[in-house]
Amino acid sequence: MKRKLFKLAPALLILTLITGHATGAKSMTDVKQATTEQNVKNTISFVEQSTLSKLKGVSNIFHYYGKDKLVIGINEQAGKLGAPKENEDLTKYYRQKYGSVYTVNISDSKVTSIKDNDGMLNSLDLEFGAGYSPDGKYADYVKNDKSYVLDIQKGVSKEYSNINMNYAPKMYGNWSNDSNSIIKYGNRCFFIFDNTGTLKNTIKLNDNVNYVSGADFYSKDGKDIHFIGRMHENNSMKAGLYKLNVDTESITPIINLDYLVKEKIKNPGTDPVEHKGEYIEIHKQSDIFSYKILSNGNIIVDALLDSKLGLYLYDVKTNKLNLLTNYEGGLNFSVSPDESKIVYSITTPIYDNNNSQKDTMEGGSTNVKPLENKSNIYVANFKDNKLDDITYITKDQFAIAYKWSEDSKKLILYSGSNINHITFK
Repeated sequence: MKRKLFKLAPALLILTLITGHATGAKSMTDVKQATTEQNVKNTISFVEQSTLSKLKGVSNIFHYYGKDKLVIGINEQAGKLGAPKENEDLTKYYRQKYGSVYTVNISDSKVTSIKDNDGMLNSLDLEFGAGYSPDGKYADYVKNDKSYVLDIQKGVSKEYSNINMNYAPKMYGNWSNDSNSIIKYGNRCFFIFDNTGTLKNTIKLNDNVNYVSGADFYSKDGKDIHFIGRMHENNSMKAGLYKLNVDTESITPIINLDYLVKEKIKNPGTDPVEHKGEYIEIHKQSDIFSYKILSNGNIIVDALLDSKLGLYLYDVKTNKLNLLTNYEGGLNFSVSPDESKIVYSITTPIYDNNNSQKDTMEGGSTNVKPLENKSNIYVANFKDNKLDDITYITKDQFAIAYKWSEDSKKLILYSGSNINHITFK
């Protein structure tokens, strides 16, 4: 889950700093307002919390399967590889930097290499494909501008392509939840493959679709594809979560929000020279950054909704978005497989208003910059459609990736510098 720290439009960011809040905009999806701060109780108990210190040069965490096995990327030349030299082959450099892919026994840190037809599977190649399948049996990756699917148990990979899909290496990819389909997106098309790389379907999106967000799409079985995007609707732009039916090629809005709303507000009077008059016009933005569809159909979304950054729960029965927790800055979250817990990290910018240069309310590029960022990681019980028993896992650390064990009792936190392994009661 990678995105910029600030998602607020410049004018809205300044207004929020001045007034302490931002007003809401109407949308097709109802937002139930709430005020939820980080009410930390520290009531969730850990049986064990340890650092996998024997693993050096870890570049990524791809999969957690069974009771104690991870799939990771390891840079074999950790600490020896400096910055790329002038005119150096960058593809070769970064393949060395990311290293190869291994399985690791958590109990003793014993590593075993993952191999394809040519030898060691490269971690960077796996980054550019759909990665590991949910059942851990296959890996989709891009190597030398060609797409491959690897049968991990057999150690045999197959190149796959299509004459109408020569841009395949540039496409985003995800596995279906049942591991039977690879779904890729590029050039305004969704491509559905089976787990051997055979193309089953191609769907070209209509002109109403303005934008599809990266690899943020999900499919249970390759039939319905959920994606974050923006769509033209009745001369306006909508943003939200949409569902594409593979058979009919129809798109249904699940969460549908006004992407940008203009509104006049009373002048806060912070700069009477630049802000003359009683009212000024501001732009308020809504967007969704990531989501998780729960087994009961409800959806947890990280979003900017009606000018409020937060983690929300979308109730499919009431068509309402209920705020779970708000934040300012950046957020990363993961739901346990049994949906009983949510782990999330929040990075909050810290400002010194005396030394910050303020932008104009009308917009433009802002010069307000945080002096530093404060990052904390929390875990909370998720019950009765809300966060409860919020507990610190660690302070001053932001997780790049989370991986839950299949039984939801263990959690891996990867921060780029170390790997924390946590066991819950």
